[in-house]
Amino acid sequence: MKIAVITDIHLGYRQYKLEERKQDFYDTFQKAIDLIIKNDVDLVLNCGDTFDKAHESAETIDEFRKGLKKLKEHNIKMVAILGNHEVIQRDSFVPILNLYEDDYDIDILGYKGKKDYITIDTDIGELLVSGISFLSASQSDSLKNKLQYLDTLKSDFKILMLHQAIKEDFPFSYEIEENDLPTSFNCILCGHIHEVCDYGVRYYPGSLNPCNIKEAMDPHGVTFITIDKQKKYDIDFVEIEQPRKMFFQRMTYNDDFVKNLKDFAKKNGQGKNILHLEVMIDENQIVDANDFISREIQKEFLRVTTRFKYKEEQKNNYNFDMGKTTIKDILMKRLEDESNEVKELTIKILEASKDNDSLEFIHDNYKNNIEKSYKKDFKDLENKMRAEIKEYENFFNKLGEDKYARK
Repeated sequence: MKIAVITDIHLGYRQYKLEERKQDFYDTFQKAIDLIIKNDVDLVLNCGDTFDKAHESAETIDEFRKGLKKLKEHNIKMVAILGNHEVIQRDSFVPILNLYEDDYDIDILGYKGKKDYITIDTDIGELLVSGISFLSASQSDSLKNKLQYLDTLKSDFKILMLHQAIKEDFPFSYEIEENDLPTSFNCILCGHIHEVCDYGVRYYPGSLNPCNIKEAMDPHGVTFITIDKQKKYDIDFVEIEQPRKMFFQRMTYNDDFVKNLKDFAKKNGQGKNILHLEVMIDENQIVDANDFISREIQKEFLRVTTRFKYKEEQKNNYNFDMGKTTIKDILMKRLEDESNEVKELTIKILEASKDNDSLEFIHDNYKNNIEKSYKKDFKDLENKMRAEIKEYENFFNKLGEDKYARK
């Protein structure tokens, strides 16, 4: 038996507010469907975040329908769960995927009113596919109960689909720990983390597209699982070529800067690619550097993002009481020379941000800078940060409910 696994498709994501990037996500999804059909699979498993938002445009919804239509024409069934991007924790909420259940061969598992598993008769015996759609940290008890129940089910081959943050894989903010996972499954397939990770029984297929510059360094594609009659299986990851490349360049503004950047842009820009540029620079050189980048480099790429970093910032000037430090303290220290308006806006952005990438960025800078400076045990501070993030999550959930109620 051969199974294709996809996850974190994020249809509708308009990265950098560019229509071209939204189209990239559409195109890569269709490439994935074509690749799945070409590989003559028996089943497609979708581990969540098919859509980037719980409410998407008609165009985005139809893009997914086109993929389902191709699968139906080749008698290929899809089993899916919902990810954190496409659910709203309200009783009246109806997921987008519900639109397709009657007309296409798709089952949605583990959401309100849906089954937690299905069984399929195959050439390897009975296959049990179970799945739990995303549940927030406040629902972790319910999640653990579901996992314990699914662990008791019997079948010839068992697959579990999840879209959760597991502590050992995502220690910054998580809903369950590895010890909470059932042990009777042959394979546990996880969405949510966008890079391909193979931890034996637990496997992350990774997203179809990079959703930030960090993810652009990783391969993205479709995972194929082949199961033989002895219940042994092989995993084969097939990378999908991305519509455009993303580059990260760190450079110093010196005598060679103009020539080196020009050469890089002509070689790699192609008018369609994306460049993230970090420049170590003296403050009095920024105007000239920015003018050169805008005039000569931007035209070679679809988008250029530039971050200027003062050379003296290489020195770490933090001086905090580690027992009382918060994320806001760090930001206020960095912005101590800015106006009150800038400081207030920064805090609002921090509190309103519900993007995991933003929180991860804060965590990385927060932890790495402070930990390197003080060379001491970070456990207490990490626990303090987790507690703060829980507060933010509660804030986000409440914010989403209020917006939905107003609509």
